Parts: sequence; C-alpha cells; structure tokens
Amino acid sequence: PRVPTYCYYGSGINTPAQFYYSGNSYPNHVDKILYEDGDYTVTSRNLVACKQWKDKQSEYFYSQEMPKVGHRAFVSNIKVIQAVQKIVLSEFPPKMANEQDTH
Repeated sequence: PRVPTYCYYGSGINTPAQFYYSGNSYPNHVDKILYEDGDYTVTSRNLVACKQWKDKQSEYFYSQEMPKVGHRAFVSNIKVIQAVQKIVLSEFPPKMANEQDTH
C-alpha cells in the first residue's frame, strides 16, 4: 500500500470455509459445512494475506495475530483498542498490553 501498515487479525476460532449443497437444496439447506481456523467470519488463510506487503514495500509494516478475537469483537476488544490507541499516539511499533518497555 506504500504507507505504514498495521495488520491485526483474529485466529483460533472455527470458521465456516466451504458449504456443500446437493440437488435442489440451495439455498435452503446446507448438506455439509467444512470449517477452518479463522475469526468466525474470515478464514486465517485470507486474514494473513496482508503479510504479503511486508517484503513489497519500504514503509513500516507490523502484523499481530489476536488469538480468540472474533471478527465482530475487534471493535470492542480491549487489546485491539489499546493497539489502535498506540498507533494513533504514534508509538512505533505499538506494544501490546502485556509487553514491557525495553528502552
């Protein structure tokens, strides 16, 4: 993106990834659902796509997996809110609540 990039994503939650229908069952009946790791809305393999930018730009890049934080919970999760506050307050890189200052 050619701008400083922060990529936070949830993981560790069973997430629907594939839906199987038979005959005329679509869209009223799902015969089978396959699950993958993710944030309950998006699978991890898609959520981590932002990591591809790390080696494709010279601007600052930071990514952080947020275990057990669901897609909709991002707007209210205290660790996510703290991370965004640190970005807004220009603390580079942002430290999570449980990290110690090493300066």
